[in-house]
Amino acid sequence: MRLDDGGDLVISPLTAEDVPAEATALKAELTEMLPFAPIVSLLIELDKRTGYLDCFTHAGGKQASSPELKRNLIAVLLAHSANLGLTRMADACGISYDVLAWTSEWYVREETLRAANLAIIDYHQRLPLTPIFGTGTLSSSDGQRFPTRGKSVTARAHSASGALPPQEPLQ
Repeated sequence: MRLDDGGDLVISPLTAEDVPAEATALKAELTEMLPFAPIVSLLIELDKRTGYLDCFTHAGGKQASSPELKRNLIAVLLAHSANLGLTRMADACGISYDVLAWTSEWYVREETLRAANLAIIDYHQRLPLTPIFGTGTLSSSDGQRFPTRGKSVTARAHSASGALPPQEPLQ
């Protein structure tokens, strides 16, 4: 870390650790053992187990129950989550843009997304393997932690592994 001639902070990229050949071979072997499952199939299976698509209710109060509506919801959720957009999703899946836009407008809202997330989380919490990985109150989604100096609105000490020792502010 250094300051450049203009006074801007320059942070050098982290170096990647070498992955042992055994780990690479094991990863390849395990990957070959897993069946390929299209994302749509996974979302359909997830709905069968959790009922998360039923959480997407019409803004006027109607329940989402028809197979066509569930199909449309999956297409809308994929379009939004993959940053594909409804126009490109309509081209890709054969459902008209108007149908996808209507579904998105009337069914996909903050409260329905929150309810669907909670349905999935509730199901996950009931799985037998879940408690082995902790209480579920913390996430290490990307597994990266970076030490910081000084006070920051977006950084804090990670209490589970002990706080980092205080460091001097950058000069």
